[in-house]
Amino acid sequence: MKVIFVMFGGYFGAISRFWVGEWIGTNESGFPFNTLAVNLVGSLLLGWVAARYKEDHPHVFLLLGTGFLGSFTTFSTFSVEILKLVEIGRIGLACSYVLVSFLAGICLAFAGFKLAKFIDARKGKTI
Repeated sequence: MKVIFVMFGGYFGAISRFWVGEWIGTNESGFPFNTLAVNLVGSLLLGWVAARYKEDHPHVFLLLGTGFLGSFTTFSTFSVEILKLVEIGRIGLACSYVLVSFLAGICLAFAGFKLAKFIDARKGKTI
């Protein structure tokens, strides 16, 4: 049954990833804003989903965290985009992409986690 939750979430996460990437598009600088946006939003949401559902509602976490956000965000595309930037000699841009992705991603995951705890504390729940 668990695999059904992951599969269902993954289906919609992959489609959402495609459409967000199309909507944001690419630019002349070669900087992959579409992947950066998807991964940063995904980090924020995964922090919130993990804090809110992982322990008490594991099936919701499988659906939203592992399934939807697991296929919505993309480390493999991130890696290839870095290689493309290096290949065309945009080393500084590649390094800034790595730094922004990791630092902002971790900060946003932390913010999402804390936001879920704050919201639940205001409602009188504990996570």
